[in-house]
Amino acid sequence: MALMNCPECNREISDTVEQCPHCGYQLKKGYAEEDSKTTGRKFEVFRRNRKKIIIVIIALLFICAGSIIYCYYNAPVRKITGYLSVGKVTEAQRIYDQKIKTDSDAAYQLEDSLDDLFKKMEMNYGEGKLTYDEYCEVKKFISKYYQNYEVDKLDSSMNQLKNSKASFERARQEEKNKKYSNAIFLYNKIVKSDKVNYREAQKHLKDCQDKYKTEIDKKIEKLMKDSQPSYDSIEKEFTKNNFLNDDKKMTAKYRKLKIKVRDYQISQAKNYQKQNKYQEAIAALEKIHKDNIYDSEVKECKTSVEKAAVNWATTEAAKYANNKKYGKAIDVLKSYQKYDTTNMVADKLKLYEGRAKKAVIKEFKRLKSKMTIKYDSVDREYTVVAKGRETGYINLSNSINLEARAQVSKRDKDTTFQLIAGFQQEDWIFTEQVAFAVGNYRETYIIDYNDRYTQIMNGGICEWMYLNDLEYGDLFDPIDKLVSKITTSKKTTIRFGAKGNGTRTHILSTSEKSNVRNMYKFCVLLNRYKYLYKYL
Repeated sequence: MALMNCPECNREISDTVEQCPHCGYQLKKGYAEEDSKTTGRKFEVFRRNRKKIIIVIIALLFICAGSIIYCYYNAPVRKITGYLSVGKVTEAQRIYDQKIKTDSDAAYQLEDSLDDLFKKMEMNYGEGKLTYDEYCEVKKFISKYYQNYEVDKLDSSMNQLKNSKASFERARQEEKNKKYSNAIFLYNKIVKSDKVNYREAQKHLKDCQDKYKTEIDKKIEKLMKDSQPSYDSIEKEFTKNNFLNDDKKMTAKYRKLKIKVRDYQISQAKNYQKQNKYQEAIAALEKIHKDNIYDSEVKECKTSVEKAAVNWATTEAAKYANNKKYGKAIDVLKSYQKYDTTNMVADKLKLYEGRAKKAVIKEFKRLKSKMTIKYDSVDREYTVVAKGRETGYINLSNSINLEARAQVSKRDKDTTFQLIAGFQQEDWIFTEQVAFAVGNYRETYIIDYNDRYTQIMNGGICEWMYLNDLEYGDLFDPIDKLVSKITTSKKTTIRFGAKGNGTRTHILSTSEKSNVRNMYKFCVLLNRYKYLYKYL
């Protein structure tokens, strides 16, 4: 016999009774035997699994021991990263000096946690728990003890957050100043990771957009009443602020403004057409918005203007051509060629360009007949001077103080115009400046020692200088302007001078001016029309 507990009152009773003597609970027959058997089976299961249970217990003990060790070493790391993540460098420094500096395991633990630390700092900065200056101080702290760690790798996203926060502050100021367009632009630059400002920015953005729409609405109303309506300023706003395009009422008003501009510019174009001001008429039509350029009213007006413009251009070109002013005739036709759909302008251009080429060749041959040209087989260049003068040396004398000549490379199709000022006389001047007086026009060239050429001649001396070779930069007008003044003037005076050595004054002869004019035009034609080199 053995003792057992009553299932009802839990008191000890004999395992042979069928009813509890204490509470009267009716026990099932054979309950005790069954319970005894069950207990035996449980013991047998425990005996068979004893090894496994022991292994599990040992493993749990190891895990507990490892956790204890991990927590022991990681506690300082958790504390220091917690301080650093919110910018408390002073507290972090104290932990480092006391717990980590002399513990290599803890130091390694800290190094392994740096990536997570920087991610946490980025999150805290976005939530306003860390300032940018504190972030920079943390970087200095980390780089001091972990030189190989890339402390700048988060700079891009942190700078983005920094700029986002700065944009928010500027946006608030612009909103306060009622500059809603600027405020909208800045609010849209707030990034989602800037959690503190992003939520606030979305609220202000909607308010600014509504106020800005009211402003644009008033501007459109004002432009609609203008006698010279324009859509340019409104177009810029719609391009810059896409949300305006989502407002159906706003876009409807803008369409009306564009139609108003269309009708006004068509009216302007028709008025210009009546005055034969076709370039202005075409320019007026080009001011119509791209959304309206295919409207029937615009197409009809454009066709009328372009047709009239082409007819006028061909008539004007014919007038120039009849006076052998082919260059002007060609310029007029080219200005309107793109509006011609019948090839009438192209045919006239071909005709006048042929005539112009013949005229150019004829003029070039005329000028060539007034030149002496000599080919140098060594330099493979042509030297060109006025007819009757020598190519081998400078043609200056007591009566000729200005000579024009040219160096021509037929192979390279390149021509250089040269303007040489100088003289022959008995005494030296050692020229330091050359001054030209043409009517009210004055030009003075400063002559450096290296730019002055001298030679002793029979019975005197000679001084000269190449004016077009002087490096005078912005101090003087181009040589082309001087040539133009000389060749179109009635009187041109040239004066050579040097301080302490006196001066020489000379009035250019008709022959001198004519030679300069012919040589300059000869060079201009060669440089402009490359096909002339074959006539050289």
